Amino acid sequence: MKKSFALVVAILMICSMSIAQGQGKGQQKRKPEAKVEKMEQKKEVKEQKQVQQQTHQSGKPQATAQKAEKQNENKAEKADETQTKGNAYGKNKGDLSGKEFGQQRAADAKAAAQLKKEEALKNIKQQEDQIKANEEKIKEAKTKIDKMEKNKEITKEEAAQKKEQVKKAEEKVNMMKTSVDKQKKEVEKLEQSIQAE
Repeated sequence: MKKSFALVVAILMICSMSIAQGQGKGQQKRKPEAKVEKMEQKKEVKEQKQVQQQTHQSGKPQATAQKAEKQNENKAEKADETQTKGNAYGKNKGDLSGKEFGQQRAADAKAAAQLKKEEALKNIKQQEDQIKANEEKIKEAKTKIDKMEKNKEITKEEAAQKKEQVKKAEEKVNMMKTSVDKQKKEVEKLEQSIQAE
């Protein structure tokens, strides 16, 4: 009898310990989920406080409350979308293997970079032509102002005003030159990335 009683007690102790360990493990798994839920609740509380502050400041509680509700709904929808959406480049690769798909993507990226480079070069060429034309106009305007001033067709004040306008045009041309230089550097980087691939 003592042996059977000791056996039953031992079995009960083992069962209770295994149950206790199982519950402990389950709580550890729930902790990250609980933390996420707590963080979401804190965010909601903060948003509600902000809405309340806005309603007190604006004096129009109904309109702002409705706006806040709409914003919360939009945020929730966006959060759902961002969680479900991703790049997923390799999801729909069709009959291609991983290596073939990667090579195809690399070729596509290289072709896109090449197109971007060609378009940038075309744009740079147009801007350089525009800069040259503007510089010629500025030179002509300077000589014209000088001639008119020497022939006393315009006063010194008018000449000074026109020279100021020419100076502003020169500054704009210089700004265009710096932007073209930046674009050239970007094209060089594109060229290097294309060659690296």
